[in-house]
Amino acid sequence: MTSNEVTIKKLNIPNDVLEALEKIVSSECLMYKSKQDTIRRLTEGSPCCMCRGIPSHEVKYEVQDDSTTRIERYCDNCMKKRYRNGVK
Repeated sequence: MTSNEVTIKKLNIPNDVLEALEKIVSSECLMYKSKQDTIRRLTEGSPCCMCRGIPSHEVKYEVQDDSTTRIERYCDNCMKKRYRNGVK
């Protein structure tokens, strides 16, 4: 698997949706699975691939060998940790 091109995009989640997500994720009344499903539904994609939190960035890797695109989503904190030394 050889990756040629990496694209990083800041997700545009409306403030009202973001506030609702933050309340849901911090709630102790909801099960983990319910929180993950809600993040998927309201952000139209997966949660952060490292901490399973609310994503703020999407990273796309174009894979040359099999014409595939790999997509990873990260929250702000995990994005900083993952790419502190630049795109890998």
